[in-house]
Amino acid sequence: MATRNEHEHELLGSDQEDITLAELVPSCPPSPVVDHEMGSEHADDIDDTVLHETTPALNDPHKTNLVNNSATHPLKQRQRVVERPGFSPIYRVWALEIASIGISTLLLVAIIVVLARFDGNSLPEWPLAVTLNTLIALLVTVAKAAFMAPVSVAISQGQWGWFLQERPLYDFHVFDQASRGPWGSLVFLKRIHVRHFTSIGAFLMVVSILSSPLTQFAISYPVRAVAVAGEANVGITRSIFASWYRLDLVIYNAIYAATALDTTDFSSPIEPQGASCSTGNCTFENYHSLGVCLKRANISSLLRVERLEDNNSTGLPLYQNSTQYPSFLLPKGGEIWKASLPGGPALVDQNAFSLITDHINGSKSIGFQDNEDLLRTRVASIVLIYGKPIMHKSPWEDGLNDDYDITLKMAMDSTDGIQYEALEFLFHVCVQSYQTIVQSGKETTHLIESSTRPLDKEPGPFLDLNCTSILDALSRTCLFNELRWNDTMYLEAPLPREKGQDASISDERFGIDYSPLEATAITLIAALQGHLAVSYNPSSSEDPIIVNNGGTFAYHLFLNAIFSPDALRSTSERDNRILNMFTNVATLMSQRMRATHSNRSRENNANFTGQAWREESYVRINWGWVSFLTVETALAAGFLAITIKSQSSQWRSRKTGGPLIYEDAKDSSLALLVALRPRARELMGEGLRPVDELKINAQNLEVKLDGNGVILAESG
Repeated sequence: MATRNEHEHELLGSDQEDITLAELVPSCPPSPVVDHEMGSEHADDIDDTVLHETTPALNDPHKTNLVNNSATHPLKQRQRVVERPGFSPIYRVWALEIASIGISTLLLVAIIVVLARFDGNSLPEWPLAVTLNTLIALLVTVAKAAFMAPVSVAISQGQWGWFLQERPLYDFHVFDQASRGPWGSLVFLKRIHVRHFTSIGAFLMVVSILSSPLTQFAISYPVRAVAVAGEANVGITRSIFASWYRLDLVIYNAIYAATALDTTDFSSPIEPQGASCSTGNCTFENYHSLGVCLKRANISSLLRVERLEDNNSTGLPLYQNSTQYPSFLLPKGGEIWKASLPGGPALVDQNAFSLITDHINGSKSIGFQDNEDLLRTRVASIVLIYGKPIMHKSPWEDGLNDDYDITLKMAMDSTDGIQYEALEFLFHVCVQSYQTIVQSGKETTHLIESSTRPLDKEPGPFLDLNCTSILDALSRTCLFNELRWNDTMYLEAPLPREKGQDASISDERFGIDYSPLEATAITLIAALQGHLAVSYNPSSSEDPIIVNNGGTFAYHLFLNAIFSPDALRSTSERDNRILNMFTNVATLMSQRMRATHSNRSRENNANFTGQAWREESYVRINWGWVSFLTVETALAAGFLAITIKSQSSQWRSRKTGGPLIYEDAKDSSLALLVALRPRARELMGEGLRPVDELKINAQNLEVKLDGNGVILAESG
């Protein structure tokens, strides 16, 4: 029997050789034609009679033309059908897929270029409300479609190489479903795993559903501040001279605001303000301004507490039945106590619920007498003496919860003793260093430090003020010293001038004249002085009456700071509120001085300029998310290259007698329709059947690729 190659040589011989063979052996029937494309099992299907009929006799003159016309010779036509076609160049077979990968790569480059162009820049403003996300989503969608189309085709192409070995017929269905989308690819990966390189394509099918959302993650729009031209000013004061009149009104306004602007019952101090920002977002370098600072000293140890026989023994007009201090505050029969400081104020009362605020006259200080700089820059020293109730039981022990605000009557009924405390608050001139920022319309100004270093080293205080005490209720007056109104006190700047830092410090000194300093002290003393006491008879059913012989500040000091329910419950809260009230006065005095004096545009006083900012959204790219699309494109290109390489190997195998796999079969449904041989079709069942039945049959049927068809495996 002739070998396969010899047989192919006979079939693929020249036309002339075929005709000569027929002419030389007219009496012998031709051998059956073995169609290697259909398999040897169908060689007997050829009708010998037909072959005899198609072979012309040499002695038939009417058939001579048929012999010579090879184009119409039936055997010749049969021989041409079984001829193996030539190899089509790879670039032609896969031209569309290679072009798709190229388009995908170009779109990837376009995406990277667009993202790099806008990374760190403001949001683009494009017509038709097109946003950067919209454009990138469009490009990603097209790029994904471009590289997934070749992946789908390459998955289908992989099935031909898969069936070079014996496989279940059902695997054709698995490959087909994998080429259609993610779900089929998941089934493919579960069944095939990584036994075939087509798993790369199936993996790409699955992860491709994440391409668009993950790429969108690469784009974010944080907010940043952009410098713009706008108003960003804060007032600073370097000097206050005698020509600046009516400073007393500015100080009075500040003292009133110290209580009016509080929103926390003095649990927190008022923050300094004063910046002007047109955009709502401004920054300033550290700046310095002349202001008023505060020092506190506890001088309770210097108090002298004594018991008096009656109010007439005080020797003080305030307590001797004056109109300012009615006699019912000291009813007869009760114990009268006097708490006094040497050379200073005194508090006289019968119960613990009283206070007095008064100044130390002249240039003296009780708690800071050894600090020459403070005494030199001193504006006024205010002394606070108040009673501290000693309660035999807490009002909250009667079942009241901690959030319950007790009344003044409840507190006084729980008190059976008195302690006295005294504090000195020294207001003095200083140079203050500030840090200001305005963000979203809210100003935050911090007092970084303050400096009190007079340039002149003369001994003694600069201001020597002579005012009567509140104890002399009938005549509270101050004497002006007009001879010194033009005297000036200068202070050193807190830090040396450095380039790019502390821009408000100039070569000019920080100074203040005697006249405005005197007006400040007089206004401060008058506003802070006061005496408050409570008239209460425990045997009476009437509620306690608060008698205020002072201003608004003293009233809030009594009601909201010292004898508030929270202060009675906590000593630390009471001390904190007292300090915050006096701190508010110094803070707002400095603030009003900066704002008012800078607006007058006096020499060495001006608005300190900062930088205005505007918040804007900008584009920020996280390139890690973009790499996902890059890896997908690279895998798709690599998968296509592997597929083409594998097909090239199959072609070389075909030339040496391997299975006949056509280059353009790829994902063709027609190729699958004709590839299955009759025996395999017979076992699958004739005609359409339920899909589940077809799946079961296909899973149990082992086949392989042989010649140009799919035949039953030898084991089947």
